[in-house]
Amino acid sequence: MGDSPADLTYKLAEEHLNAALDEIQSGRLNFAVFHIQQAIEKSLKAFLLSRGIDMRTHKLGQLVALAKIPLSDDEITSLAEIEREYTRSRYYTPGFNPFTDYRREDVERWYEVAKRIYTKVGGLL
Repeated sequence: MGDSPADLTYKLAEEHLNAALDEIQSGRLNFAVFHIQQAIEKSLKAFLLSRGIDMRTHKLGQLVALAKIPLSDDEITSLAEIEREYTRSRYYTPGFNPFTDYRREDVERWYEVAKRIYTKVGGLL
């Protein structure tokens, strides 16, 4: 792995993936959700950068559409959930407590999706 923008962005994705696992293991699920989203976002941006595209957005759906990386129905559904939860994990939302309302099984499932996308991108870089 070199120092190209794509390589560095992919390395950042790995750091977010590792941080997400640490947060899951520590029970800080809201912070895990943040890092899961960031891992996916940076994985997809690394792929796009490797193709000469510098896309500035946090919207996973836009990044996937532009990258045209094949995803399963489960991955697509999970991405929509993660994109929604990215904001709720960081800010007050009426009727939702980010410290207590995440279910571990959901966050672990999203983490596995992030890992799969990270791995798919790595195989394409």
